[in-house]
Amino acid sequence: MRSDERPSAVLIYHRVASLPRNIHWITITPESFRSQVETLTRDWSVRPLADVAHAAVSGRPLAGTVALTFDDGYLDNLEIVLPILEEFSAPATFFLTTASFDRPRRYWWDVLEVAVLDNPRLGSTLELIVDGERQAFPVHDDAARQATHDTLYPMLKTRVPALRDALVDQLAALVSDDRFDPMARPMLRSEIDRIARHPLIDVGAHTVRHPLLPTLPPDEAVREVFDSRLALEPVVGTKVKHFAYPHGLTSPSVVWTVEAAGFEAAVTCEPRLLRSREHRLCIPRVWTCEESGASLASRLVALADPAPVPANQVA
Repeated sequence: MRSDERPSAVLIYHRVASLPRNIHWITITPESFRSQVETLTRDWSVRPLADVAHAAVSGRPLAGTVALTFDDGYLDNLEIVLPILEEFSAPATFFLTTASFDRPRRYWWDVLEVAVLDNPRLGSTLELIVDGERQAFPVHDDAARQATHDTLYPMLKTRVPALRDALVDQLAALVSDDRFDPMARPMLRSEIDRIARHPLIDVGAHTVRHPLLPTLPPDEAVREVFDSRLALEPVVGTKVKHFAYPHGLTSPSVVWTVEAAGFEAAVTCEPRLLRSREHRLCIPRVWTCEESGASLASRLVALADPAPVPANQVA
């Protein structure tokens, strides 16, 4: 396929790291990421999100062109991703949450994974206070721990931040800090400053506490969207123009809120290529996974066929 016949896409990444497991399907190895960036910069065109999104919204998607985006602002985005981007002069957008820039914190899914699946201090039963009631979850063997993880994951994902964090605090109290991957945390203020000043990096907002926006009361959703931008702009020293919906979920009222907050473009997790006349606040993104650059390029081309090959689904 000629370059002018190739599709246009926004790619979604989260973490780039070498980990013993990838239970939430948000991590690829540095070797795979480097291969992907090498292929895309050699055989395709890697452009800033603003350029790629604007062309699709205007009705002229840029053939053979991709934008790279990273959700959640993990430390490995600075320590591992950025040097690879520099090696190939590839621009990217990093979407950051803003709950705290001055103290280390962890995302709830990382706490859940370590507390339940990688915690030698657990006995045969995990007891938690859920909605004011004590509940017991089996953790006596690997299968039971996996089942308990899979039960708690949607429970945490769908709760409003205050109730979710009450559960996460209980889980965090069960595990010591040395059980966590050192890069399994969002960047701090000094680290954000390094990416904010970098010519290849654009910083976007990703709410304050990473909730499911459509499930929140309207006033809380407004605070999550508006406050994330207000908190981020003084840190990065420039206007924050782009927004990423947590878990990619939207609703008409949430899209209206993002528009009211003044964002120029927003990305979802709808897994497809760019089309002509995209909604500027509902830009789709193609999932990435552990694969070579050649495999990713072939998958992008296949997605342009009438009967595309489905991408690996990311949890």
